[in-house]
Amino acid sequence: KLNLYVQSMKIVAIIPARKNSRGLPDKNIKLLCGKPLISHTIEAACRCSKINEVYINSDSEVYLEVGEEYGAKKFLRPPEHATDEASMKSVIDHFIGKLEQRNEHFDAVLVLYPVYPFRTSEDLANIIEAFEFQGGNVPLIGIKEPTTHPYLCYERKDNGQLKNVMNIDENQFYRRQQYPEYYQITHWALMLPVKSISRLNNQLICSDSFGYLVPKEKKTHVNIDELIDLQFAEFLMQNDERT
Repeated sequence: KLNLYVQSMKIVAIIPARKNSRGLPDKNIKLLCGKPLISHTIEAACRCSKINEVYINSDSEVYLEVGEEYGAKKFLRPPEHATDEASMKSVIDHFIGKLEQRNEHFDAVLVLYPVYPFRTSEDLANIIEAFEFQGGNVPLIGIKEPTTHPYLCYERKDNGQLKNVMNIDENQFYRRQQYPEYYQITHWALMLPVKSISRLNNQLICSDSFGYLVPKEKKTHVNIDELIDLQFAEFLMQNDERT
């Protein structure tokens, strides 16, 4: 059974949507099956009963207006937190600090990058339930099976010489069946206790972070970075609608 603290926790979802995107300009409001990309994440979050508030966090007034249209509250990100060098940790820390100044207090933050449009409200409820199961005080970060195992990754020196980045004995570890399990971090979703934010590094991890294994379905991991990703997501969504 969940303890009283976990049962009464208030959770705020933050959907970070900076206007500058080098790979695909304005990707956060590009249309995906007739709706802006950010709307797919906002609607999933708004449908999740375990989330108390949903905020769109952006340095763009246009993005904020779009986010509000689909049900999110607006939070204007200042320019110093919207540069290429600004870390997401600083964005979250600033966001929570400003909410607390407005007397809006939350126990945990669910970080939802809008580039993963296939998350459902059920997916979000599942990661929140995993967070609750851990007691509501351990940061959770999404992990998945890597597309390439670290044992197959090499450094190429200036002279062209190759060196295995893991420094393994390649005469011993040359069959994939011998490889140990490794996981790749994915920012598909993160559950962060507010009191732990100061301890996170810029990868949003700390010493007691817990890895949440994201469902294996391939479409779940579609990450919109370039135009081809958007086109692929459009194909998958249209195919779902036909079946």
